[in-house]
Amino acid sequence: MKIYKIKLLLLLIFLSSKLFARQVTEINPDLLRRPWTAKWIAFPENTNTEFGVYLFRKEISIETKPQKFIIHVSADNRYKLYINGIYVCNGPARSHTFKWNFESVDISSYLHEGKNIISAIVWNFAGHRPLAQITGQIGFIIQGNSKDESIVNTDTSWLVVKDSAYKPISVNINQYYVAGPGEEFHCEKHPWNWMKKDFNTLGWKQAREVETGKPTGCMGEWGDPSLHLLSQRQVPFMEEKNQRFFKIRRSDINNIPEGFLKGNVPVTVSANSKVKILVDQNELTTAYPVLNFSKGKGSTIKLTYAESLFDSNGNKGNRNEIENKQIMGNYDLIISDGGNNRIFQTLWWRTFRYIELEIETKNEPLVLNDFYSVFTAYPFEEKATF
Repeated sequence: MKIYKIKLLLLLIFLSSKLFARQVTEINPDLLRRPWTAKWIAFPENTNTEFGVYLFRKEISIETKPQKFIIHVSADNRYKLYINGIYVCNGPARSHTFKWNFESVDISSYLHEGKNIISAIVWNFAGHRPLAQITGQIGFIIQGNSKDESIVNTDTSWLVVKDSAYKPISVNINQYYVAGPGEEFHCEKHPWNWMKKDFNTLGWKQAREVETGKPTGCMGEWGDPSLHLLSQRQVPFMEEKNQRFFKIRRSDINNIPEGFLKGNVPVTVSANSKVKILVDQNELTTAYPVLNFSKGKGSTIKLTYAESLFDSNGNKGNRNEIENKQIMGNYDLIISDGGNNRIFQTLWWRTFRYIELEIETKNEPLVLNDFYSVFTAYPFEEKATF
């Protein structure tokens, strides 16, 4: 009985310590009918309509860990929100400029006494954006639900930098294509560790205030309409969970250990070499690929995604078969800077069964530490059977 109680106590401690993004519907009624005190903010040195990826950051200090801390957050085109370097959520849910969604989240579990860092990566795919992505102009907004929570409100106290590591890769296929671009990511241009408390923000700029946040409930009552009339999200967050690849179907590297796809054993790609590794998820999925790698300065890593491989006539045939077939599809490209434990995760999810890693190294070996993906979809539990 004593052992059982100890195990139960440890389980409760583990569950209570887990961080999670809790979507809420609670909102100050004034935020649905009056202009917000928060401003839409943007990078100050562009027109806010071209392609760009931007990093926003604000330091706040709180005396005691709160029991509840509700914020309302949105962006154009999209954002990923982090508290103290921990991923919280992404959004907004798709909508249109006269009903632009914002997410309401209780972030109290992420906060602690003292200094906290609120950060977000915000991007605008501009002319490369998916067909379904409506846009006004790039911007980011957070509004605290009450006076106490207003310390996070977006204004000129927020810092921002343009992340020049990203470039769009146009998708050129002989089909009707409505999704977004691939991503070219130059590691040496990215400000690694930018979410940490002790990160040096020298060179970062004060955010520019674009306009006051306005909900749909104040349209026509408070001057000109906003580029984004804000409305609280009505659908749940998309599901997100880590998933492991099923197996390696072929590789130019002999005897890749099984532990690699489990995240236990790294794989080293020799200097001055070219290799391909074909990974199979075993079923079609929608997910964010995540690659952790080290060293290999100047190496290029191309990730190509496909539902099936193609034969010499451009036919798919049996999706399980790969013999004498090649991969064709949209792709991402990573250029390593030689650092340790670099992590690349796509901004937007990819659809695939197969991913081919095409790697070319320079004068230094490249170490692949881990490769997996984060599954995402709207929550759907299958209950019926035939």
